[in-house]
Amino acid sequence: MRLKQHLNSILSRLADPNKSSQTFYIFVAAHLLVWTVYSYVTQSNLDKWGDMAENFAWGQEWQFGYYHHPPFFAWVTALWFKVFPTEDWAYFLLSQVNVIIGFTAIWFLAKIFLSDRHALIAVVLLELVPFYTFLAIKFNANSILLSLWPLTALFFCHAYTTRRFGPTLLFGILAALAILSKYYSFCLLAALFLISILCKERKQYYTSFSPYLSVLTLLLALVPHLVWLFRVDFLPVHFAASHIINDPFRIAIITAKFGVAQLLYLLPMAVAFVAIVGVHALRRPQRLNLNDSSRVTIFGLTFFPFVLTIGGALVLQVELSSVWGLPIWFFIGASLLMFFGRDLVGNQVRRGLAIVFTFQLLVLSASPLVALGMELSRKEVRISPRKELAAYVSNMWHQRFGKPLRIVAGSKPYADSITFYSADHPSLFIDFDFRISPWISPERLRAEGLAIVCLQEDERCLAKIDEQFGARGERITTRIKSRRSMFSNPDPVDFVLVLIQPET
Repeated sequence: MRLKQHLNSILSRLADPNKSSQTFYIFVAAHLLVWTVYSYVTQSNLDKWGDMAENFAWGQEWQFGYYHHPPFFAWVTALWFKVFPTEDWAYFLLSQVNVIIGFTAIWFLAKIFLSDRHALIAVVLLELVPFYTFLAIKFNANSILLSLWPLTALFFCHAYTTRRFGPTLLFGILAALAILSKYYSFCLLAALFLISILCKERKQYYTSFSPYLSVLTLLLALVPHLVWLFRVDFLPVHFAASHIINDPFRIAIITAKFGVAQLLYLLPMAVAFVAIVGVHALRRPQRLNLNDSSRVTIFGLTFFPFVLTIGGALVLQVELSSVWGLPIWFFIGASLLMFFGRDLVGNQVRRGLAIVFTFQLLVLSASPLVALGMELSRKEVRISPRKELAAYVSNMWHQRFGKPLRIVAGSKPYADSITFYSADHPSLFIDFDFRISPWISPERLRAEGLAIVCLQEDERCLAKIDEQFGARGERITTRIKSRRSMFSNPDPVDFVLVLIQPET
């Protein structure tokens, strides 16, 4: 009984409308702690596919673009590890810092239209959306948009309403950074354009300098990347085009699945929202008034990116992945509150905070059990010997040649992981291809040598060795086993290691 009274007292203080800011910062601090710890406990190799190690490999080369994506998220990764050690926990911390930057932008954006109390619930509800939790663990071109899209929307709103120089400039810069993370961000800019012409302040905005300075800033920021695109014959665009399927029926099915997936991802938050405001609130929604710019903006920020994504996929015949929905729903909480929860009271705020903080405690408590389940089910992200392989390859190289390892190639995700886990942080020779690895040249290969790591069953990788290097180098067959498994005894993995001696 005493414990219940104490918890109720804490929740009442957290729900105090005069302390919404403090409660928000407590919430983001709790999120940072819970999800960094959960990620570190449950993931032993960053991510299954090696995307995070690949980010690091790309970022340390400081290019204006890479063969699959524009460069900004890779630059962020490289900058982060100029400060933090190349350890899993530090990478997971980056993932969660990215999320809480997004939360903070959403908080300030929601406060433009809603009370502090409503803005608080608009943000904390997102804790129940997997995009901001389980799927945000992997930092990549999709997840960085969790921060960049809300930031871009925030400064768009300030630029649109104030038409001041600072917000106008920042809107253009952030729009460019979003594009330089993933071209899909053009969808957000299209949504913002639609909002700008639907709101009643459109005449004041478009007769001011603001939109034109934002566009100029955007274009100038994109110039180096555009020059790079022409120089490499639009490599990332060709990669994006690989998602185009010339089959309208199949595209319709895939797009429908994308839509259903979004609804399922939003379902836990929707259930919590109903538990907070009550079913009766759903029976008397606020109307969308086109003369009310606040409602138009909230509705547009919530639904226009989704509608444009669906429409664009059908028109362009693009195969959508459900994770493309990561950045779309950043204002769904604000939208629900605007149209169904305007009469939010203290008890409802307490209920919402209780749901979210209880969820965080459950996640933190369950993390060892999740790790156990992943090991017993032999999930590769838990039992793959990537760190052990990096140490082995680095030690072999040092023993043979007495020099740091500078270049690595081979099977994905193992070669990528060596760039991160090896203390030498070698460059990655992607797919043995100079065109998509412009930081590698034949001259550099001869001078610095090369370590190649192929899975023994990776016939393509082994064929590449024979094709490009013949009998050169020392070939070693080795078996590596993960030593970090806490609850299971994983099988060893067989590798072929080829060490090509440096000439200098």
